[in-house]
Amino acid sequence: MLNLEQTKTILNAAIGKPYSESLREALSQLTGRPVRPMGFGFAGTADLRTERVSLNFNEDLVIHSYNFG
Repeated sequence: MLNLEQTKTILNAAIGKPYSESLREALSQLTGRPVRPMGFGFAGTADLRTERVSLNFNEDLVIHSYNFG
């Protein structure tokens, strides 16, 4: 797993890109962290996993932010 700053650099490059399963998989492999989509038809969970990345996107499925947990 990459350190936090390396992970943020990779995730910041995804901001503004359309969400796809292949992008999610690539981000997971690059960062070494589990990555999941959040919102607009995607189920979430209440468990807190600090290593997990949640991708947030708008109604057009364009990624606008991310958070950990």
